[in-house]
Amino acid sequence: MKRYLVLALAAGLLFGCKKSSESSSSKHSLSESTFPSDFKYQSYVDFNLDLVENEKAVYKIFGRYGQEKDLIAVVNAVNGKVEKNMLVAAHFESLQIERWTAAGKVQKTVPVNGSPITVKAFNEKLTKSGGSVGDDLLYALNYKDNKLFAINLNDYSTVNLPNTIQQSYALAVDTVNDVAYYQGDGKIYKYDISSQAHSLVGATSPMSGNIPKLEYDHSTGLVWIGGDNTSVKTFNPQTGVVTKSYTVVGLVNNETGGDIAIAKNGQMYLANFSGLYSIVPNGNNLQATRISAENFPFQLTSLGVGSNGMLYSCTNENKSKMLMIDPADGAYTVVKNFNHKVNDFGSYLAPISSLDTTDTDGDGVIDVLDCFPDDSTSTSEEFTPSALGNGTFAYEDLWPRKGDYDFNDLVLRYRFSKVLNAQNKMVRLVAKFNIKALGGTLNNGFALQLDMDPQYIESVTGSQMLSGITTLDAKGLEAGTAKPTIIVFDDAAKFVNKQGQYHNTLKNTPYVSSDTIEIVVQFTEPIGSEAAGQMPFNAFMFVNLDRAREIHLADGIPTSKANMTEFNTLDDDSDLPNGRSYRTSNNLPWAINISHEFRHPFEENDISLGYNHFVDWAISGGANYPDWYKDNVGYRNVQYLYMN
Repeated sequence: MKRYLVLALAAGLLFGCKKSSESSSSKHSLSESTFPSDFKYQSYVDFNLDLVENEKAVYKIFGRYGQEKDLIAVVNAVNGKVEKNMLVAAHFESLQIERWTAAGKVQKTVPVNGSPITVKAFNEKLTKSGGSVGDDLLYALNYKDNKLFAINLNDYSTVNLPNTIQQSYALAVDTVNDVAYYQGDGKIYKYDISSQAHSLVGATSPMSGNIPKLEYDHSTGLVWIGGDNTSVKTFNPQTGVVTKSYTVVGLVNNETGGDIAIAKNGQMYLANFSGLYSIVPNGNNLQATRISAENFPFQLTSLGVGSNGMLYSCTNENKSKMLMIDPADGAYTVVKNFNHKVNDFGSYLAPISSLDTTDTDGDGVIDVLDCFPDDSTSTSEEFTPSALGNGTFAYEDLWPRKGDYDFNDLVLRYRFSKVLNAQNKMVRLVAKFNIKALGGTLNNGFALQLDMDPQYIESVTGSQMLSGITTLDAKGLEAGTAKPTIIVFDDAAKFVNKQGQYHNTLKNTPYVSSDTIEIVVQFTEPIGSEAAGQMPFNAFMFVNLDRAREIHLADGIPTSKANMTEFNTLDDDSDLPNGRSYRTSNNLPWAINISHEFRHPFEENDISLGYNHFVDWAISGGANYPDWYKDNVGYRNVQYLYMN
């Protein structure tokens, strides 16, 4: 047991010291404040998707924070409905919901704002960077000023987008993955259309210099690139690896400039300073046939396509004219005049080109939308907190005494995944854990209790039973509990091979990682995805090899094995008949649930010293500072936090 610090410390100590003039401490004291009696100290909000769906559709749900885009869930439409209720991380700025059918995708963005979210309508004409998902767009470049903008082909209106990070003459748009590629300075860059963020891909361009021609081929996932002469290549935009080199033959003049475009039907076109051509691969050649009867009176610098079958190009002038061109005969009309040069186009068509409808496992979900394309029993997943992110449980272990509120007695990284079938029913539950810190001298265990009938559980694997303080039944569940209880580990100190009094909580000590514990719960039959309860379920620790001494999250339900005699003693202010448990008189908890990685405090530094807005978050019931644990300016005082 660590040294116990009574929380009646001086208010100035509890406010949290500033690390710089940018840091800002909470105006509230941890010990003197009263917190909402219904706040669960979890950085999650409820999300409910309740839609009517008349097509075979799959919905992908992503959380967005800045440039982060984390997959949260994949949901199938079943019997004309799309239904999902789950927790999502409150720190996300928005949810990006993508509706996928065989025709492609449309998407909707919903703000999070730390409040419960309900989506009951999905409008397919959705606002997108530069226009609506239902509109054809041309993404366009201006080399001189690094300008990137979108042109809506419905009315030729334009929207300015974030400038490119490198001057470029050439642009190509991948409409399936919402990425625009451009080439500059001998490298390949990309623009994420959804997040409006530019980045360096890292791939070296297969052509040096400032090339004028670039086009994304949705049939192959490759990019066509061409220089100022007859040389054209295809390459992988992620790696820069060239897949084939071509020579353009049949040009009336080997003129420079121009661009390549691929129509929805796969027909390829080339525009340059000598006119408009159709081009067809033929061995190592691209056979060009001029469509226009003669040279245009303009030098063409770009080429794009629309769903109406027309081509679009801009002229090589300081104030470019935009032409709409009939690909049948090259007839054209000027549809817009710009006050600057337009160097290239990339086409974004609506609807997106049809997806491959191959369904290898025959489960009714096509392979490109199936998380498990070779497993007919599984199609999709639901994650907490996300497919790539980790959440954190952080516990104090002295209940019913307050402790020192450094929340490092047990710090446990987690990720949960519900694996679902095509009917959105759960076939198995997977949970992964890493022990990050043990800040006490006690030997503590950790478990989950599911709110369901144990008859539906076929097996549980992965439990780490090291001290023999409890036993498992033939299924792998803890024996003798009324509800199915899963022991993750019974002795954290033995599992991490703890050396010394503390594990990863003292200053100037190197971080010692732990192995990952993977728990897999297999069900006897597919069950409703909420049948086992809502992630992260009834998670609890048990203290010092005493299985009956349980510590749950605020208002957590003690199991049938819990020792009930210590409730309402010392600092515990539970009211079990009314659902109140594991709270002090001012509603502080003994455990918190964070939807992110967590830098825990050093020994005997209460959490408000390290995190200036923890108290603000708790007092507001989670509405304010939902990202209090992040490394934002003024949020952290790192001298109190284990940063190794």
